[in-house]
Amino acid sequence: MESKYSRITLSTASTSTGKQSTTPLGSNTPASLTLTWDLVRREYPQNDQEARAYVDLLRDLRDGLDAHAASKGLALADGYELTIAAPAGSSNYEKLHVREMDQYLSFWNLMAYDYTGSWSDQAGHQAQLFGASSAELSTDRAVRWFTENGVPKAKLVIGVPLYGRSFMHTKGAGHAFKGVGKGSWEAGK
Repeated sequence: MESKYSRITLSTASTSTGKQSTTPLGSNTPASLTLTWDLVRREYPQNDQEARAYVDLLRDLRDGLDAHAASKGLALADGYELTIAAPAGSSNYEKLHVREMDQYLSFWNLMAYDYTGSWSDQAGHQAQLFGASSAELSTDRAVRWFTENGVPKAKLVIGVPLYGRSFMHTKGAGHAFKGVGKGSWEAGK
């Protein structure tokens, strides 16, 4: 199934008019631009076609931002930043073409949280630095994957939650639970 993102990227970014429409130009252009997938109904690319389209979009945005900076007389180093909110879950980051993406990004915002929650089978830490096993979601595992795939450590910004998650009727992390607490704005959070 084609996502709204891939339709936009594959159909508009392939034309010169589309490239201009996907690049935020104008007198009020922000000093930095961060892309999130929440705006396109899916959080991350679901397949290789969407991952390639994401690289194309980043390239076109980078080109547009650099051209806009040049039109304002700014050197590239003083121009506009382009960043993304990157996944910390392997089922999502392994689909990305990070080596290709990295050349267009100023830095990566690694969303190192929401590893567990009401959707999980077992209680756990929602933002654990290290997992109990090498297969478990953790910030360490995500950072190692990104750096092993070409992202310099200096370009990774680790996002941490400023909220907690609750699990009820459980023996603790790694054990089944039954229900989550009321939460402030959603159940369990």
